[in-house]
Amino acid sequence: MLVAILLVHAAAAAPALLLHSLGPGWRLLWLAAVLTELVLTLRRHHSGFSGAPGLIGRDGSGSWWLKDGAGRRWQGELRDRLVHPGLCVLRFGRGPGARTVVVPADACSPEQHRRLRAALLEHGAGEHGGQASQ
Repeated sequence: MLVAILLVHAAAAAPALLLHSLGPGWRLLWLAAVLTELVLTLRRHHSGFSGAPGLIGRDGSGSWWLKDGAGRRWQGELRDRLVHPGLCVLRFGRGPGARTVVVPADACSPEQHRRLRAALLEHGAGEHGGQASQ
């Protein structure tokens, strides 16, 4: 995931480095914007940073929670999900505070990923919205 994030941001920075027709001020502004977005993306999504999701779970009432690397816990409504053997995508909340969490199969043990998929499919039974595929 880290390599993909870096490649996308490197591709976004390439025009500022390669297009000499842009003035130096515009090139610097472009690079600053790409670097700012890179830092924000890494802080939010990469596990080495405190804002990245660390744990996902469900309490006894069926409510979902999300805990980040800094230990902050969000209790939230699971608004949408996509379940696939190789990937789970969870969407918590709505509006500016909404979080989307992508859990690839290799992010945890096969048994943990299977249990997450089962819980997500159980959560979605009889509901409208969300997608599930097995």
